[in-house]
This record gives sequence, structure tokens and C-alpha cells, in this order.
Amino acid sequence: MKKLLLSSALFLFSIAVFAQTKKIADYSGKFKMEGAPFESLVVTVEGESLMADAPGVGKGEIFKTDQADTFKEPNNDALIVFKRNDAGVVVELVIQVQGSELIGKKEIADQSEFVGKFIFEEGAPIPSVNVLIKDGLLYGDTEQGGAELRPTNKKDIFDVIGYDGTAEFSRDSTGKVTVVILNVQGMSMKGNKN
Repeated sequence: MKKLLLSSALFLFSIAVFAQTKKIADYSGKFKMEGAPFESLVVTVEGESLMADAPGVGKGEIFKTDQADTFKEPNNDALIVFKRNDAGVVVELVIQVQGSELIGKKEIADQSEFVGKFIFEEGAPIPSVNVLIKDGLLYGDTEQGGAELRPTNKKDIFDVIGYDGTAEFSRDSTGKVTVVILNVQGMSMKGNKN
């Protein structure tokens, strides 16, 4: 019964991931600026607010406009327009201020150490998860579907986007990633890296 429940949930999840609307967390990240008086712009979610922090300039809330992926920064009367790639992932922003456009490219942390196939213990509802990088983002794919694994503020712990779960990676004594614990639907599944 658990296997049927999880299989159904994973199938519905894979549909929900593709159908979900743009979420505020899509915009978070560090953007390396080109031609700006500051090196980077860090966009974070704090509660229900989207914040923009330019080192040396300051931090403040930015507000959604009626245009898609566009926010207003009231202190400098600027617009921040986020750009997405073909997969719908935010990869760039453009700050429109005082007749100028400043471009920032989203920095993507190296997450290759998490990539690999993790085999779950016998009796788990799914046999394995393949962790891979797609469009610069970490994903977990199973035979039932897949989801983005988005970093949290805790080392080696990722949110399973659209699935209300976590993927917690463990390391051996040399620091190499060897285990994942997938916590979803009230279940915890431990997988060893193959």
C-alpha cells in the first residue's frame, strides 16, 4: 500500500512540478553584476518578502509589479527584471535605473559532488534516485518522476521542490558524499551512492 501511495504521489508530483506557477524562491540567488558600481546582487526570500542586497549599497525589499518576473526597487526608482532560460529557470537579471541597464548573471554553485546514483535499502517504495545537474540545477530523478533539489541554508540539505520533502546528504571520513536520506510523504529512505 505504501508503494502504491508513493508511486501515485510521485506521478502527481511530476505533473505538479511542470504545472506549478512561478514561485518567489525562483528569484533567489547571487547575481554577478557587469558594469555596475557593485560586484554582485544577492536576492533572498525573507518570510513573504523578496529582498535585494548590493554590498556597499544596501539591502531592501523589492516589490512585484503587474509585469511577469519584474520587481520595483523603490529606493532608487529601479526595475529589476529576471530572465529565464528555456527550462523556465531564472539565470539572469537586468536592473533598469536612470536610463541604464545593468546585467547580472546568476552564479551557480558547483554541486557535482552530489551527482550519482543512490540505491535505496531493500523494501523501499522506489529502488533508487539518480542525482544529476540539469540547466545548472541539481535534480533527483526516480522511475516515478523527478524534482529539483534546492539548497537550504544548512550544509548538504536540499528541499525537494514541489514535494514538501528534503534530501539530506552524508559524507564519509574523507568528505566524499556517500549517502542520501530522502524524507518525503512521512517516509525516510536511505540510499547509498553506487
